[in-house]
Amino acid sequence: MRNALEGVKVVEFAITDAAPLIGKYLGSFGAEVIKVESYLRLDLNRLTAPYKDDIVSVNRAAGIVYGNNNKYSLALNLKHPRAQEVVRRLVCWADIVIGGFPPNTMRHLGLVYEELKETKTDIIMVATSAEGASGPHADHPAWAII
Repeated sequence: MRNALEGVKVVEFAITDAAPLIGKYLGSFGAEVIKVESYLRLDLNRLTAPYKDDIVSVNRAAGIVYGNNNKYSLALNLKHPRAQEVVRRLVCWADIVIGGFPPNTMRHLGLVYEELKETKTDIIMVATSAEGASGPHADHPAWAII
């Protein structure tokens, strides 16, 4: 039996809660999901207890397992000069991009829909922001399952 999203390819740029759960759910229905994160700024779920067997480690935190159990992972410093080359290759590969940073961070990293569609015209963008995409509070970071 085929999964509903089998063949759908997703790249996720996020560090906590809402956006990673979108990737988790897409992966649960068969999408191939690549989570992009940096060792310089880990997913916050890697840094919070509880830890398996009470051994503190970024790969033993319950939150990281819960939200990322069906994804591939890629460590990439998005601020490195050559990172944009890798990002473009991922966008060309993907059908969907998930963004989970505040809008200003997404713009700074070149991860907004207007720029991504220049790389791949039919890309689908899913972006989460606690305070919306524009307005006086848009760039306030927040961590929640929204």
